[in-house]
Amino acid sequence: MKKRSARQVAAEKRYDLKRKHQPRLPAARLNEEENHLATQVFQLFNGSKKEALLEGLRLLFISMTGSKPKK
Repeated sequence: MKKRSARQVAAEKRYDLKRKHQPRLPAARLNEEENHLATQVFQLFNGSKKEALLEGLRLLFISMTGSKPKK
C-alpha cells in the first residue's frame, strides 16, 4: 500500500471533520453472487445505490410492521 503524504492525511482529516455530524451507513464487502444481485437492483433505480438501498429499507420496514415509516 502506498504511503499517504502529510497533505493527503490532513485533507482527509478536514473532510472527515466536516462531515462527521452526518449520519451514514457502514460499508460491507460483497461476494460475487451478492454483487450480481445488488447490480441488478441498482439498475432498477438508474444505477443509484443510495436510492435502491433506502427503498429496500422502506419496503422491509413496511413488510415487517404493516405501516409506512414516519418522516
